[in-house]
Amino acid sequence: MSLLKINNSNKTFSEDVALELPALIKDLPPRINLAELQKDLALYAQLDQLRSSLGDILGRIIDSQIVAGNEAYISSLDAYRCVANNAKSGVAGAQTAYDKLKTRFEKQGKRKPPPNGDKK
Repeated sequence: MSLLKINNSNKTFSEDVALELPALIKDLPPRINLAELQKDLALYAQLDQLRSSLGDILGRIIDSQIVAGNEAYISSLDAYRCVANNAKSGVAGAQTAYDKLKTRFEKQGKRKPPPNGDKK
């Protein structure tokens, strides 16, 4: 079964039908159920309000996730530079960590992570 999607025009139409039906219901077939139409419209309105609120919350979650990801990546790049310098200086264990971490940038060809303080 294919569901018909409601838009603002269709919602207004459905509300208008619900307003007109009480005077005409006695002359309509039994399958037309005013009470069900009214319940569906009320639920639609409630869900529309909830959807709007959740949309705002989701937007804030996405924004927060972007900021957290940005900060994590900047910190990771800084730490990577330190590990690379420590590996060059012969600090114990640094070369193993550097060898593992550098694979992230090898896949990009000759590009290197931005220098300290550069947020590209």
